[in-house]
Amino acid sequence: MNLKKLLLFLTSFCYSLSWSQQFFPGGVAGAETWYIVDYANLAQGQFPNLADPYIRLSSCTSSLGSEGLFNFNHSINTNLLCLTYNASLENTTSRNVFFVGEPKELNINYGHLTTNWRTDMSSIILPAWINRYRFDLANKGAYANNNSVAFNSVTKANINFYNWNVYQSDKRFKSYGLGGETAFNIGKSFTNTTVTPTLEGQSFMGNFPEFISYPFELTANQKNRVESYLALKYGITLAPNTPYRNAKNTVFWNAANYTKFGTRIFGIGRDNISGLNQLQSESVHNRNYLIASVRKLMDTNLEKQQIEQIANNNFIVFGDNGLADGLMAENEQHVRILHRKWLSQNTNEKAKDINIYFKFNLMTAINQAMTANSTLKLWMLHDKYTTNQTVSDFTSQYVEYYDAAGMDGLQYGFFEDVFFDTDDGFYDQFTFGVGPDMIVQLRFDNSCDTNRVRSTVVITGGRPSYKVNITSTNGYNENFVTNENTLNFEALAPSTYTVTVEDSVGNVAETEVEVVVPQINVNLGPDIVFNASQQQATLNAGQNVLDPTATYKWYKDGVLLDFYGPVLTVTEPGEYTVEVTSGNMMCQKRDTIIVGYNFAGSAYVSIGCEDDFGNITATVTGGVPPFTTVASGNTVTVSQVHSTTSGTITNLPPDVYTVTTTDSSGNVFQTSLEILDMLEGMDVDLEAQIPEFPICFPSTFYSNTSVPAYTCGGVIALDASVLVTNPNVIYEWYVNGNYQSNINGPLVELYNTPQQPSPDPSGFNEFQVLIYNLETGCYITETVAINRMYGIRDGGNNQPIGTRIANPQPAEAISAKVYPNPSDVNATFYYEITSSEVFSGTVYIYSPNGALLFEKGISGQSEYNIPLSLTTSGTYLAITKVGEKTLTNKIIIK
Repeated sequence: MNLKKLLLFLTSFCYSLSWSQQFFPGGVAGAETWYIVDYANLAQGQFPNLADPYIRLSSCTSSLGSEGLFNFNHSINTNLLCLTYNASLENTTSRNVFFVGEPKELNINYGHLTTNWRTDMSSIILPAWINRYRFDLANKGAYANNNSVAFNSVTKANINFYNWNVYQSDKRFKSYGLGGETAFNIGKSFTNTTVTPTLEGQSFMGNFPEFISYPFELTANQKNRVESYLALKYGITLAPNTPYRNAKNTVFWNAANYTKFGTRIFGIGRDNISGLNQLQSESVHNRNYLIASVRKLMDTNLEKQQIEQIANNNFIVFGDNGLADGLMAENEQHVRILHRKWLSQNTNEKAKDINIYFKFNLMTAINQAMTANSTLKLWMLHDKYTTNQTVSDFTSQYVEYYDAAGMDGLQYGFFEDVFFDTDDGFYDQFTFGVGPDMIVQLRFDNSCDTNRVRSTVVITGGRPSYKVNITSTNGYNENFVTNENTLNFEALAPSTYTVTVEDSVGNVAETEVEVVVPQINVNLGPDIVFNASQQQATLNAGQNVLDPTATYKWYKDGVLLDFYGPVLTVTEPGEYTVEVTSGNMMCQKRDTIIVGYNFAGSAYVSIGCEDDFGNITATVTGGVPPFTTVASGNTVTVSQVHSTTSGTITNLPPDVYTVTTTDSSGNVFQTSLEILDMLEGMDVDLEAQIPEFPICFPSTFYSNTSVPAYTCGGVIALDASVLVTNPNVIYEWYVNGNYQSNINGPLVELYNTPQQPSPDPSGFNEFQVLIYNLETGCYITETVAINRMYGIRDGGNNQPIGTRIANPQPAEAISAKVYPNPSDVNATFYYEITSSEVFSGTVYIYSPNGALLFEKGISGQSEYNIPLSLTTSGTYLAITKVGEKTLTNKIIIK
């Protein structure tokens, strides 16, 4: 059988794009196959392809397996995975494949994806361990490895990524299948004896939830987004220092977190573009140890989705410090906490409203401690005032202690109504421990009053009523009885206070705190204005802070920055605020500085050739947001308030506009712009002129029915300018698509030259005119087909090309030229603009159909020489705008 090269990829790709897909993994479109296990479809023997319904999956085994769960999502527990689909392979040069699966055995080489090849031809089948970048997840962290022999994942959860881009050019057309397509087999066993040593893979056995294949190579960013979607969904930790990104490229787990918290990453989150809605989760590298859920846990994530909702693009992600869960020594509250600590990172504003429920497995050191001492109580400790820079010691008076909402004997503890990042600091930390039945803490107002400090006793646990005794080294000694969990009093500084609390059943707890208010003075200095010699500034908030334990928060334009040091280097204008808090939380101060440029701006018009309305965009540098931009014309005035440096006012009719942008400090930038009628005074109707010649009559014999056709018996004259009133136009004539460079205007004569054959069997030739607006770069066109007319010539009285230009400029003021012109396809030519003085402006290059191909700002010189290259033949326009002046040059590419 002869094997034919079938150009299937382009057809398949375009057909796939025509199908409107609702979701895209990681926001990356163009997947060929995307299969997610779903119980309902599985029961009916259906395997829907979420990427392209016309590429159908089917089972190639009589029994795939039973229903399973992978991080509470539907999966297949299989002893013989085999799904198959047909897709074009011949003309693709790369493929990226993501196979999510937890192998049943670690030392067996399982097939993940293989294709049907002719065994009598040399080829390579892709097994599970050839040419891959595989993510292996283990208790000690995540790492990437190209050698399957080193694969030693304790918990066996994997995202297997294949970068398949080494097709042998002499073998790539030799796959076989129906219609030139290749059969792809997911999880199927294979043996390939055509290579040495023989390649073998068993049918995949284990837990399988999802498979994604792209018929092209993803960028590093696209790959990261797909992996992040899969990792959060299935509780899988990515390789060290790999950030997690959503479909919109927002990072929801920072690479910097791995320094202290790079192990067993999992979380809650929603990304509508990816179809991700993970509402309960655990790390699959330590199953059934710590489970997080939006409110109480359910059997599956799908069930949870029916009753709980979180906002799109909001995430809470957890990762631990990689230590064992053994208990540390008692802290000042007589609580022994785990060596293992967790970091949480919140992303987006509504994440802090997500109500988290934890199920925590006690069958470790905590179980042993509580078994040995039945008076011990289980606690969850939550440090809200920390970052990802260090691991909290959980000794602060501001650590929150949570009672367990319930216990399942000494096997599980349950915690409800936990909210993260309520201080708007991105990060929290938490852990678990055992200790007494009641915890007492002493907290203070942060007013920086060095003499009288408003103080609060906080009681957690125990049973009211509470007897409270407060003493200090300066002679304070007071007793209180309260049924509340808080008690306010005024402490005198400096002094040391001791608070002792006894509850109604005799539990006693005590805390001792030194009340000394540190001196904090924060002064970022006067506002800073950037200029040509100063493009950055150093903001030092710590120079007058004597407390070495003070913490720093920085804000830019009211948004918290992920930076926590005392010295911040800034390179962008904005309003910067620092918040400095003493280590004992008794003093907090802020200062703000404006960093900006001398207020300046620019504005430009954007409008398409067929648009009736245009847009004006104003961009400013310097100034203080928000900004107000006003576009005022003869008929309309429109304003817009924008917090960013650019604002766009849309749907403005053609007119001359005064554009004014004002910042919140009253600084003003103003300029004038004109929105042109892109095709003003331009129309053409050659067909209406042809019947005026008695030697011409309509014809129905031309093969291209979209073009009006006529048969004429002699010379006819056409004038393309009959309906044109705009003087800033040029005319181009084409015969059968060939540019007629000898004709320079709207008047032409068509005549009979039989020695020139027609490309159409019926003897028709197509005559086309393009009328360009030199001021806007837009054009109109008309084509007619005429039988027996083979030649075209200048009709006389035509002006040379280029004399009708918009806003002609004096040669001595500014000029532009293109050389060499004409030029060849892909050859370098130059666009030179010169003037007798320094000037600034913008250069635009438009395609033959009026599309903007190139835009470049020029400034600070009197002469510019721009190298260019174009890949397609045709006539292009180069337009340079300098203030209100416009230069137009024609570029001919042969």
